[in-house]
Amino acid sequence: MLGSLRYDADIIDAFKAGGEGWQTRMNSALRDWLRLHWV
Repeated sequence: MLGSLRYDADIIDAFKAGGEGWQTRMNSALRDWLRLHWV
């Protein structure tokens, strides 16, 4: 699914600092957070 979201610049910068694949890592981080916090 393709979508458009807005994130604070510092969050994007932190993921981009990891280099290529930052969007995949960001998606994984969000998925992990949901697993731990989803009610």
